Amino acid sequence: MFTTRPDASMNIACGASLGKRIGCGEVKPQYQALNHQAIAKDLIRVGHLLKDASDKNQTKMTLGFVVVGIHGTFYILSRAQEYLYLMCEIEHIQLPIVLAEIPLFLAQLDKVMNIVASFAQVARQEHHNYDRHPLTLTDHKLFAIIDPKTSRKRKSITSHYTH
Repeated sequence: MFTTRPDASMNIACGASLGKRIGCGEVKPQYQALNHQAIAKDLIRVGHLLKDASDKNQTKMTLGFVVVGIHGTFYILSRAQEYLYLMCEIEHIQLPIVLAEIPLFLAQLDKVMNIVASFAQVARQEHHNYDRHPLTLTDHKLFAIIDPKTSRKRKSITSHYTH
């Protein structure tokens, strides 16, 4: 479920074939904008695929995005230390769907430039020297995190326990 191909993949082109993956993304139609579980699955999936791309290609940073309808959110995953990955939101922009919305898109040009600068940083392909890669959670464990049927009740620390 989480480890299959992404909706979009950013790869370095090597002649006629695709090379290293430097980013990926997921896309949802507008009618699923209120389906927070599906969007959470996509975000977890993007993080999972970015981590795997970073480990496989030994790159310090990878770029990801999640688009829901006309709204796009861009993320960067960087490997800060041997066992620490940081995934940060870069920008959230509204994408134009008709020519009349181009002025709205141009008004967000500072955000677009932040995304382009982040992509340029990722495309430099700085490598890390970590030999070990921490294991990624399995699909079953990742699904259990966002499963609505999973009980999230916790015992109160002020409750009295009977032994």
